[in-house]
Amino acid sequence: MLGLSDNNDSVSFLANEQVQKTVISYEKLGIDNINFSFGNINPTRFKGELDRAYTSIYKHYLGIILVVGIPMTVLSNAISLLLEVLVLALLIKFLYNRFGVKYKDICKICILAYTPRVVCNLLSIIWSSIIIYFIGQLLTIIYILIAIRFYIIKNIGLNISKFIQDNTNGGNNNDEL
Repeated sequence: MLGLSDNNDSVSFLANEQVQKTVISYEKLGIDNINFSFGNINPTRFKGELDRAYTSIYKHYLGIILVVGIPMTVLSNAISLLLEVLVLALLIKFLYNRFGVKYKDICKICILAYTPRVVCNLLSIIWSSIIIYFIGQLLTIIYILIAIRFYIIKNIGLNISKFIQDNTNGGNNNDEL
């Protein structure tokens, strides 16, 4: 039976565990005058009352939002973007390993190419527009493809010129012998 009989103790522990809840009264939030039965009679007025209630709750917790919410959002977005850059650089390194690209250089390219994504991400948060977020994603992909292509071409060109210089210097020494 899928091993459920073996886990009865852990399931009963989870079912009996008490969860702490924070209870705040309507009076403390300033929304004690909302009549919830009024929603079916006059929906427009009810929505206005709910908007005032949301605004009241927002004003009540504004300090906590500013002190905790915004820094946590910025920190989590920064960590997320850094992990994306590192994973993308690793993926590019594996895909283009035959061209002799260095991981450090790919990371630099990816970080620079993520600039439009960061800017568009901030603008999408400010303006609440998912389209701007996707534009930032698209620009980042385009910039990474262009930058990696030019880096590889430059790297191949340097390797070819080094190979030619090494062979011409070695060829002259062989001709003299």
